[in-house]
Amino acid sequence: MARRRSIILRVSKTWYPPPALPVLFLLDINMPRCSGLEVLERLRDMPLRRTMPIVVFSSSNHPRDVEQAYRLGANAYLVKPTSTIERNEMIRTVQAFWLQLNQIPAAT
Repeated sequence: MARRRSIILRVSKTWYPPPALPVLFLLDINMPRCSGLEVLERLRDMPLRRTMPIVVFSSSNHPRDVEQAYRLGANAYLVKPTSTIERNEMIRTVQAFWLQLNQIPAAT
């Protein structure tokens, strides 16, 4: 657990302050070195990242993961389809909504 927090702190310190916020942040909760939910929590703790859209894109459909992601500040939770065709369609839909239709706050 201490190693995970160390990695998250190192990553968060190298990202702060950002030259520009991403328009969209896709996050998998099943990562090899630390939990994506921990990354989500750290991102939302940073004032400049509180309004950045974060979409969890994970293979987990466990209700506990979904609830925790939203509680920590995810804007959406998507379960990765197993089919490549369905996954590509989901990515096109995500791109259309978040990058073309969605309005984000002006940078401050």
